[in-house]
Amino acid sequence: FEQGCNPKTSPLPKELCIEVKAAHEMAVAEILGKLNSLDSPPLMSFADFAVIVMFDCMWKNRQDEFDTAYVGKPYNVCPLDKICGGITSSKDFETLTSHIRHTVAVAAVLDEAWPGTGEVYPMLRVTLLHKSDGAAAPETTQGSNGLRVSCINGGWALPCNLHVKTVKYSQSFQIAWGPERHGMRGINPLSLQSAVVSVPPGQHLENFSDTGVIAKMPPPAGNPITMVIIGDSCNGNMKGFGQCNFRAFYGVNLTLPLLLNAALKSSDLWYLTGDNFYDRYGLFSVSIFAQLNKEAQGIPLLATPGNHDYWFNGIPNTGANSWLWGYDQFANGHAQFFAQDSHATFEPKAPAADQIYPSGTPVERFSAANGGFLNFEATPKADARPENFYHYSIAGNIGFVMFTCVGGDPRSFVREACSFMKAKNPKLVLFLGHWNMAGSGCPAGRDVPSIAKWALKNTDCSAFAGSNGKAPFGQIGRAASRLKFIVGHQHCNCMTNFERIAQNSCLPDEVAPNLVDGFLIGSHGMSWDPYPGAKPECSPRFGLPVLRTDDNKLTFAYAKLSLEVMPGEPVTSWQLYTAFLGHTPAEWSHAEAGPYGAGILNSKLTALLSCLKEKGTNQCSRNASLFDQWYSSELV
Repeated sequence: FEQGCNPKTSPLPKELCIEVKAAHEMAVAEILGKLNSLDSPPLMSFADFAVIVMFDCMWKNRQDEFDTAYVGKPYNVCPLDKICGGITSSKDFETLTSHIRHTVAVAAVLDEAWPGTGEVYPMLRVTLLHKSDGAAAPETTQGSNGLRVSCINGGWALPCNLHVKTVKYSQSFQIAWGPERHGMRGINPLSLQSAVVSVPPGQHLENFSDTGVIAKMPPPAGNPITMVIIGDSCNGNMKGFGQCNFRAFYGVNLTLPLLLNAALKSSDLWYLTGDNFYDRYGLFSVSIFAQLNKEAQGIPLLATPGNHDYWFNGIPNTGANSWLWGYDQFANGHAQFFAQDSHATFEPKAPAADQIYPSGTPVERFSAANGGFLNFEATPKADARPENFYHYSIAGNIGFVMFTCVGGDPRSFVREACSFMKAKNPKLVLFLGHWNMAGSGCPAGRDVPSIAKWALKNTDCSAFAGSNGKAPFGQIGRAASRLKFIVGHQHCNCMTNFERIAQNSCLPDEVAPNLVDGFLIGSHGMSWDPYPGAKPECSPRFGLPVLRTDDNKLTFAYAKLSLEVMPGEPVTSWQLYTAFLGHTPAEWSHAEAGPYGAGILNSKLTALLSCLKEKGTNQCSRNASLFDQWYSSELV
């Protein structure tokens, strides 16, 4: 392990290294399946713990040193100092687990969940139409502007039914999160209704469902936009991989719905940057969205999948599809739950006949003539078709280009989107997606910053370089002023540029606009894992990011709602390991750390919620006592 599989220095042949890695991946997948089965053990064994921690240290996110995206990065190496920096003996592990057992016994529960708002609502989704332009929108599937509205039923959410005159898609969730493959762990699996409705820009749509939700169409082309951004949101936990270590530290199951309910009603759009709730079966997504009130649910949502939306373990080689190891969603649950209008809308595809639920449902039910809008061609062990996540549109004065790097090269799609943007000429173009750099299932050159940099040079998006942007793009001080990227994946909330993002790192909060190529929003409950010697590039601080484009400027404001957090202070290794093992440290429980969470600045959050209620998101984001004004620059 110390020498690793570097082909220049390792004593092992590269072929043997590949075999060792494959065996390690299989062992981890089997352990994760066991730990998260319906009859899972309360605590993992030391042997299981050692296999998982060494896997994290040795293989996770590490690539071939000859890959130009990873120059200077270690190649499959877990040095001795890192190994010895963590729990390395069964005695140490027993000390830790004895502490957890004592905590659990005192709490009289296995893992005290953080409470939510106490409110339960129907789950209704509003999304922008693919190729809509905020004006006449002749390129959409219906040939005019409008919205896609969807009802997601199941779990413990209240019922939701669409009442529309247009063709309505209505089916159980297919492949993932439905009645098969343990969807919702059997707790009322999910179903979907969806339809396209005509709505003029800047107008509202009422009485299209039995929920009372009023859908809000963004302002017409050229008008300013206020937008909320959330990334790598983590509110639940599955054992064995350290998922959502800070879910209780930030009280995410409560704080996130509170923030969204307060901020969205006065916003025009919101965007999820991927790894949305780290959800294998649908439970954690429902737990947040069933708490969103009617005003929040009427705001259009843009959502892109991340690596954990494809594979629970975050990397494709440990993707699971069996009763023993569990069922990953492969982004099929994501495609239906977030119900984006996408490239697939123009040519939807049914699942294979033997995969359709319920059995015997005619394939025609998934066609465009019957409201179909998704491509279900992928088999359960294959990743969802990328067309489900390709989207471009314009709302107000912002153009959006959203894509995934999994399943194909997105550059031809991006080239098409850039031609659309040049013809429509919004003031700002945002490139949206999850991966901030290659790895974790994203091939080199296909991550969002790499594609954005390529597009500025090779497509009609060069028209959005603005007064500051100059070729060669990527050099410091040459940032395009009318094109930015927004990504997640790395668990930071910060400004960044092409150089820093390739190193998983951030710019300071106070930096000149000509240095900023984009924004990294990936810390709403996720943190670093406690593998030996972990040295995160940033503090996984929790907050509310708001983007707005009024006054002919792009402004990015950030309400910092948590302490700065790095290993050792204020989070102890005991607490992080306890969370890593799937439990809540006693100090982070609601009984000990209420009202919002041990890591939350309670007075700041209370003041922010009050301001959002009284003045709205746009005006509150100008309040210097609540928001840091990260970025502000003319859109020229």
